[in-house]
Parts: sequence; structure tokens; C-alpha cells
Amino acid sequence: MPATTPAVPASGPCLDVDSPVVTDAIGTLGTDVNGGSWIPRSASEEQIGNCPDLLWVSVDGDGVGDATYQSHVLFFHDGTYLGTATSKPYSYTHVIDSNKNSVSVQYRWLLDDDAFCCPQGGPNIVNFTWNGSAVVADGQFPPS
Repeated sequence: MPATTPAVPASGPCLDVDSPVVTDAIGTLGTDVNGGSWIPRSASEEQIGNCPDLLWVSVDGDGVGDATYQSHVLFFHDGTYLGTATSKPYSYTHVIDSNKNSVSVQYRWLLDDDAFCCPQGGPNIVNFTWNGSAVVADGQFPPS
């Protein structure tokens, strides 16, 4: 009898950053503000068998520019790309926590006289929660 490949792997990460759903989602972002690509920095680490309802991937722009590269957080549910946390990318963006149905993202920003190394704006934490049909944000975003 020939060997068969299961449709869903039996083990491994719930969300593989090299999978077509993730690479296609990153492709929809276009280029970063400096004309560069978006590169995965971090992602949900849960393993198959313990997958949360809301999965995430954080990507950073790699275009040449100043030290304030920008980031996006992409959300996924049940193998489907849902969209980004914000319509535009922000600098100094980090996922700081996640659980079964929510992801907490910390935003910082530069104030007028801040050096690129040391943003004094924030931090603001925005919690993104899967409510069963959509992602709902709760918290204050950085100023535009």
C-alpha cells in the first residue's frame, strides 16, 4: 500500500512562517516605507494539538533608511489570514503576550527630541481578541 501524506501535519508549529498562507499574507503588504521587503521576526510558538484561536506573525521592514524600521503584526485564524493589527506599520512594535484568543501588542514612538535608540512615547498596549468572528482591538494606538 502506498504511503499517504496527511492533509494536516501531526506535529510542528500551529503556524509555519514559511507556509503559503503566511508568505502570501506577507506578499499583500507590498514594500516597506523604505522600499524594502517584510521579513518575519517572530510568531506564535504553540504546537499542533494546542493551537490558539488567534495566531500571529510579526514582520519587520528591511528597506534601507533610518533606524526606525517599521513593523506589522499579521493575524490568522484556522488557517486563514485575517489582516494586520493596524492599517499602517509602526516602529517600535512588539508582541508581548498571547493566549488562546488574544494577542497583546506594545507600541512605542519617538517624541520630538528623542534619539532613534530611545523612544519616550508610550508604551501603549493594545489587546487584540478573537471574538468568534472577528478580531477586536482594545487599547490606545500611537499618534499618527
